[in-house]
Amino acid sequence: MKGKPKKAVLAAACICAAIVCNVIAPATAYARWSLMQAISLQLAFSANKANASAIVYGMPAVTSIKAEFWLCEKDASGYYVKVYSWPEQKAAGRVLSFTGQAPATPGKVYRLYTKATASDAYGATETVTDYVQSTY
Repeated sequence: MKGKPKKAVLAAACICAAIVCNVIAPATAYARWSLMQAISLQLAFSANKANASAIVYGMPAVTSIKAEFWLCEKDASGYYVKVYSWPEQKAAGRVLSFTGQAPATPGKVYRLYTKATASDAYGATETVTDYVQSTY
């Protein structure tokens, strides 16, 4: 009987240590995408114009990026309707920059969308869709 309480205490201590390690241990960070590093979208307004800008960053292995950009306006029903789109943009390398303007109406809510595709030298591709929202 003398050994059993020691084993119970030791088992309880091990369980407590495991719980503490799991609570204190930092969460493992995982990449959001495999080929796309980040997408930075900005939407500003002046003089009845929407001023759109974006930078799309690929991971170091990326050799080209192509992206579509379009502007949507929120209608009275709460749906976003495409009101403007720009020609597809392409960049050799791992960074694509974009700027564009479109007509805008004060008091309206807009979203600037992008659908960007990054490619590497081995033929792998990754497509990501993202948006930013702003009110004029």
